[in-house]
Formats: sequence, structure tokens, C-alpha cells
Amino acid sequence: MRAHPSCQVDRSAIHFVLVALACFPWGVQARYDIAGRATVIDGDTIEMRGQRIRLWGIDAPEGQQRCVKDGKLWRAHADSANALDSYVADRPVTCKQKAIDRYKRIVAICVADGVDIGAWMVRMGWVYDFPRYSNGYYAAEQAEAKAYRRGLWQGECEMPWDWRRNR
Repeated sequence: MRAHPSCQVDRSAIHFVLVALACFPWGVQARYDIAGRATVIDGDTIEMRGQRIRLWGIDAPEGQQRCVKDGKLWRAHADSANALDSYVADRPVTCKQKAIDRYKRIVAICVADGVDIGAWMVRMGWVYDFPRYSNGYYAAEQAEAKAYRRGLWQGECEMPWDWRRNR
């Protein structure tokens, strides 16, 4: 018995659909995972595999920004970057992309040894919770750092987003 013409299927169409399904990024987020050894650019930016990654929800002092500690000018951005470098040194880092910023960097939450690097940096006081983007996600860590005068909280710094806006 022969199938009705309306029930016949073009084999090339089936092949196309199967190939398309095999190529479709079912785990879309997974294809944006980046893992490896990180190189520190500054207190809130790393590089892995030639890709700059801005750590989500945090903000570090800028290179030209000056803070004051013990009555003296303090290049806090360098201490922030050094803290991040010490933390990620020799640890594999995994990042989950959240966005791409205007500088074409991946914006991601990154983890080393199961610890959110952004949370650790805020808790140690080397960066600030960036409420414009984080909606206070790291507010508890920041309150702890401020209470114990850790990192940047040892001195006086203008918030980096205010410093950038004022310049």
C-alpha cells in the first residue's frame, strides 16, 4: 500500500531538521562558560584565553583614581588588583557569562575553588558592591568588610562609579 501524497516526507527536509537540532545550542549558557587560568588586569577584570572578563556586580578603583590612607595618597587600585591576583594565582577559574559590556568584555560571575570571586573580593574589602548592576547582591559582604575596615575601607576612596562620572 502506498502512502497518500500529503503524508510523504522529503528525506532531505528530515536530514536538515536533524542536523539543525544537533547544532542547536540546547545548553546556551554552557557555551559561554570559560574555564582556565586567569590573568588579572585590574581589581574587577581578568583575562582567560585571550578574552577580557569583567567580574559581575563589583567595582574596583580606577588606575588614575587616588585614595587617601593614613593621610597619604594611596594607589588603592594596585592593592585591589594584587589581592585579586593573589587569590586566583594557580587556581582554575570558571566563569558564567551574564552579559557583554560596551567594551565587548564578557561580564560574568567567576568562581575559584567553589568560591564566588566577586563575593570574596567584596568581603575582603578590595572592591565595592556595584548596586547599579548587582542590586545589592554583595551588600552583606560589603557591610562585613566595612565593619572590620578591610581593604579599601582602611582609607577613603570616592566610589569608582562616582569618580568616573565626575571626570
